[in-house]
Amino acid sequence: MCVCGQIALLRNARRTNAAALKLSDVVTFHSYDSLLLLEKRVAHRRETGRPLLCTEWMRRGFDSQFGTHQAYFRQEKVACLHWGLVNGKTQTHFPWGSSVDAPEPNLWFHDLLRTSGVPYDAEEVDLIKKTIHAHLNPPLPQTINR
Repeated sequence: MCVCGQIALLRNARRTNAAALKLSDVVTFHSYDSLLLLEKRVAHRRETGRPLLCTEWMRRGFDSQFGTHQAYFRQEKVACLHWGLVNGKTQTHFPWGSSVDAPEPNLWFHDLLRTSGVPYDAEEVDLIKKTIHAHLNPPLPQTINR
């Protein structure tokens, strides 16, 4: 398995990334980008013919959100998981680089639930539930009356 693009600081990053892609059974990647950039990343990685898994995504305020990306992942059959579920020790509701004494942001960066279990954004959680329900309960095929 390879997390593509995460080794860009190496001297021979292009060759290393190409070799990692070629040798991977499953290609994993991160994308905190807009839907347009995500589509480009997926298209490039799909060339490997391997299953794709986006291991980190969803960064509110930067065009990486459930409302756009979740449907795309489902449509393209790209497995995904986002960073952050419950606001806790890692404090990932704060944007990267926030100071320790920063006030709670109006727009959370990651995380879905408050420590009480109450959703940060109930509409997001409803969308996730609907997507899961649709996946577990696909519509019945239409029958032809003869």
